[in-house]
Amino acid sequence: ELAASPEAIRMLQNVCQISDEIDVESSNEPQVLAFRDKQWFTQDDFTDEDLWMHPQPYRPAYVSPNTIEALQYQMSLYVHPTARGDELMGVDHHSRRNIANAELRNVYTIFVKPLINPKITGDRDEDANLFAQLNDIMCVTNRVLDRFKGHLRQFIVDDKGVVLIATFGQRGATFPNMVTEKGLPATIAIFDALKIELDVNCHIG
Repeated sequence: ELAASPEAIRMLQNVCQISDEIDVESSNEPQVLAFRDKQWFTQDDFTDEDLWMHPQPYRPAYVSPNTIEALQYQMSLYVHPTARGDELMGVDHHSRRNIANAELRNVYTIFVKPLINPKITGDRDEDANLFAQLNDIMCVTNRVLDRFKGHLRQFIVDDKGVVLIATFGQRGATFPNMVTEKGLPATIAIFDALKIELDVNCHIG
């Protein structure tokens, strides 16, 4: 399923034909533009083969430096804090990359395996409950990690179950007494929060 915000839909209108079924003008909510084998937009004038053989560069109209800085800031909100800080401060990434490669650091990793069955049944109500439970697990874990200044590295759902991997010690999350004051308390807090708030047991280490 592909959903887009009202702003993104209005931008797509510059290069796509949007179906009349999509309320472009008055809706303030994200809308689904494609679902499995259906889509409610088509590209203008060129095909995928045309794009492959004759790429069309995007040539924006002139915008002021202040506008570019504002856009850069908005995009930076979706980037890791360390990279965001480097980008906004104009740091030379080539030299920083060499420094980063030479760093030796202690890293504390938490593996969390909630004891739930993530199998999709095909029943809309049961699957909706599963998705809500997975979302709650991620939100609770993220909240605890945010309190202790850790990072959620991965959230995996596959045929082997659900696994969350969190870390301390990566760039932007290194502290004195990191294990005793951050890592271990966060591990215990995640275990307790999942059990108390969601009644979900887990293996954690």
